Amino acid sequence: MIVAETDDVVPFTVVVPCRGHAEELRACLRSLSLQTRRPEAVLVVDSASDDAVAAAAGRFAGVQVVRSERPLLAGAARNLGAAHARSQGLAFIDADCVAEPGWLEAAAAAIRAGAKVVGGAVLDLYPRHPVAAADNLLQFADSSPHRPSGSASHLPSCSLALQRADFDSIGRFPEDIPVGEDVELVARAVRAWGAGVRFVPTMRIRHAGRRTLAALWRHQQTFGYVRGLRSHMLTPLQRRACAHLGLLPAVMGKRWWYIARRSTQYRSLALVRVLLLSPLLAVGLLAYALGLRRGCAAELSQPT
Repeated sequence: MIVAETDDVVPFTVVVPCRGHAEELRACLRSLSLQTRRPEAVLVVDSASDDAVAAAAGRFAGVQVVRSERPLLAGAARNLGAAHARSQGLAFIDADCVAEPGWLEAAAAAIRAGAKVVGGAVLDLYPRHPVAAADNLLQFADSSPHRPSGSASHLPSCSLALQRADFDSIGRFPEDIPVGEDVELVARAVRAWGAGVRFVPTMRIRHAGRRTLAALWRHQQTFGYVRGLRSHMLTPLQRRACAHLGLLPAVMGKRWWYIARRSTQYRSLALVRVLLLSPLLAVGLLAYALGLRRGCAAELSQPT
């Protein structure tokens, strides 16, 4: 049985949404069993009623599987897990991630120090796999392990922690979009608490990354589409510009520049890695730009 430590830090339940990642889930749960601060409970939300997921979870004491009656998107799966949690603290990690031993302890310490929402560094689980490395760079340029601690405007939901009362007060994850649910939740948190949304570099996980170009393409196209449709961090002028096919190269170039600038901001040698991965990044950037164009066009066509 997993038992919480007794001190002035609230106990945490870790919620792991899972959909067909039984093999990756075993590695994730193993990493949670090795945390220096043990969670009070671990809830695996199986949104596909997958017997392999249940079998993987059953290998670890104290892990509970929550099954939904219908397939769930990631935001809905996290909300379902949170609804079953009994702890004051909630931490979220994805099934294809491995937490380093001090992950939960770093999150708990930051919240004890006054942070409202915390997230940390995302590293490569397969650093020598070029497609997986490119996939992670496209997603997590802002979550470099070399980034210093401080306030943040966005934190990914694959590594996120906050207190239950605060989770409830900002409205939980949106359940109607396949990606970008963390963008909307963290944006609400920033509006509510400002600098209380914190990046904690010692709160480290390793993300597997997609290992085929087809999977990378699909994810980036979906990400771009949802961003355009929901106007995530886009001004009205940017939405109109991104809807034009002729500006596709500019959209790709702008995002490449953002990734390169953020990567080198935290570590100058990172530019070499960005350049080496640029042919693969270009695939993802094209998919993203096409999805963004389609999403912006759909958003602009909606009646006001």
